[in-house]
Amino acid sequence: MRRLVTLNVLDAFVTGSYVLVIPLLLVERSIDLTTIGVVFSALPLAFFVSRMLFASVADSIGLGKIFHVNALGNLASVVLYAVSSSPASYALAKGAQGVKDASLWAVNRNAAYWIAGSKNPYIVNTIEFARALTLALGAVVSGFLLASVGFQWTFIVLAILSALILIPARTLNFGQEKK
Repeated sequence: MRRLVTLNVLDAFVTGSYVLVIPLLLVERSIDLTTIGVVFSALPLAFFVSRMLFASVADSIGLGKIFHVNALGNLASVVLYAVSSSPASYALAKGAQGVKDASLWAVNRNAAYWIAGSKNPYIVNTIEFARALTLALGAVVSGFLLASVGFQWTFIVLAILSALILIPARTLNFGQEKK
């Protein structure tokens, strides 16, 4: 269970950081407000389409593989945001963020119930609570990072945290995993 919680906490921290960092980055790079709205619309579109896909294939390829997509999507979205220079590239990064979010939410609840079994049916509430706290912490810490070291170092920290998500993602095993 600790691995699933760790994965969720790291993912939530990065997601919480995006809430503050990405709008400020777009403003810093002189992207106008209307274009920012268009860029942000890429996330829900990517999320809804890919979440259905991930939920559909999770039973056949295994929950763990979908968590790998989340880990790699976290890293990809940070890198894409860091190197983006046009509204289209920011929209691509938002799409990658939507895919990484969708991959987590397509299997997160099932994984928690599978791990907890009948021992703790309220474990999903615990994970949600940890995520909520970490989302807020991600926004606060990224604000301090932006103020003290700027965008470049903030993205480096987020990239390191995103890479760390690979560790619990690789070690989650749900018994039904296909090789």
